[in-house]
Amino acid sequence: MNSFNDWLHKIQGLTSRKIKPDLIKVKSILSELCEFSPKTKIIVVTGTNGKGTTIELITQMLLENKKEVGTYTSPHLFHFCERIRVNGQKVSEGEIVEEFELINKRRGTHCLTFFEYSTLAALSLFSKKDLDYLVLEVGIGGKLDTVNIMDADVSIVTNIDLDHQKWLGKDLESIGREKSGIFRKNKPVVLGPNMPSSVLERAEELCCPKYTLNKEFLIKEEENCVEYQNNLTKKSSSFSLPANYIYLDNLSIAINVLDILNEDLDLNLEEIAQLSKLHGRCEIFEERYLMDVSHNPASVLFLRQYLDKAPIKNRKVYAVLGAGEEKDVKGMIDNLKGRVSEWFIAEPKMESPFKKEEISDQLKKLDEKFTLSNDISEAFHKADSQANESSIVLVFGSFYTVSEAYLHLQQQKEIA
Repeated sequence: MNSFNDWLHKIQGLTSRKIKPDLIKVKSILSELCEFSPKTKIIVVTGTNGKGTTIELITQMLLENKKEVGTYTSPHLFHFCERIRVNGQKVSEGEIVEEFELINKRRGTHCLTFFEYSTLAALSLFSKKDLDYLVLEVGIGGKLDTVNIMDADVSIVTNIDLDHQKWLGKDLESIGREKSGIFRKNKPVVLGPNMPSSVLERAEELCCPKYTLNKEFLIKEEENCVEYQNNLTKKSSSFSLPANYIYLDNLSIAINVLDILNEDLDLNLEEIAQLSKLHGRCEIFEERYLMDVSHNPASVLFLRQYLDKAPIKNRKVYAVLGAGEEKDVKGMIDNLKGRVSEWFIAEPKMESPFKKEEISDQLKKLDEKFTLSNDISEAFHKADSQANESSIVLVFGSFYTVSEAYLHLQQQKEIA
């Protein structure tokens, strides 16, 4: 039997650039691997941004309702096992190896991508746990994503913005059409605000009960107290939240999902908000180092709004940026223009990074001050050295970028 690291080494290069993803093939293999109890409800989450936070909120709410929950997310930040969790706990390397070995036996002559291996391993593991809910994150898009082999009891689209245009289409309508591919006939869909018409039309075609944020349901905020209201279910509930909570849209969507599933809404939202904090999402250390995995203009705009809030709105920012080659780096930079005192640019350790020289060309055109580095660790060290005690060192642009900077910070500052 191969070791866990052997398996990762074997499959990490198996991308959609080399192997064409095939839902029919993967669904056939899944049927050979396992079957799910009829009682298990499936929640599938897609969207441009905010999927991970929404999933974590739903998971923690279901756990507080004493439900057994399998959670599948991607990508991981530090360790592959982060992707597959049961009741909030990562599964073991040994369990994953067993699933990879089983998949390898059942796949026959079919070649599988890394994401197909990962998704099949997660689903096969979950099938053995007698779970009440599966909360599954779409990788890219929806219609052709491997997670779409599962029939969602509730489908969620957090938002639609420009990202992955090479695969999903060049405009919001095309992207919305792909993401709404997860909808199932007569099954409810929960939508963030400002959806393109392609999403709404798909919901109507399939006769899906539709719940849209700020229409069928909403959250009203007053100081640190919020009130949830649903115009269709006629339910309402009031909650307290931590000060300056920034994920109200995601929280509203998560509460609505529990509402339409008839789960108890009498929850400790303050505690759930704390438990749902994810590494690399506006995560700050020592009141100085800010890590965020934002990697498209829309998510960077959200980051900009966070930087413009108290208590850090008047502090200088020194930004470490590294991104994937297909990303709209110009749009990302534009959304932070005038807020960053100096940029520190490097290429993260990933398959196809955005060349640092190309990023520097864009910064030159904007007359932004920048420094090039050999790697993210060096860029982080330079930014940290340049920033004074009252400044913020920001790291963003990719999961890979944040992971490398986080490791550097762990080694240098001995953070947990």
